[in-house]
Amino acid sequence: MSQIKIKRDALDETERALEQYRELLAQLEAEGTIKPNTNETYCRYADMFVRWIKGEFEPGARNKIS
Repeated sequence: MSQIKIKRDALDETERALEQYRELLAQLEAEGTIKPNTNETYCRYADMFVRWIKGEFEPGARNKIS
């Protein structure tokens, strides 16, 4: 497994921001501003990025879920 690519406090802040992003997308979906598939796509790729900096995802490789 790869190592974390940023400092722990930066990762914690990134994870908090990701949660805020998910909440915003859920709100936009509920309002009808974005469609469910759009919400899912945006969340999926943001999650992949955060998993990559945590060392849990490598583009082109099989998923490594801990």
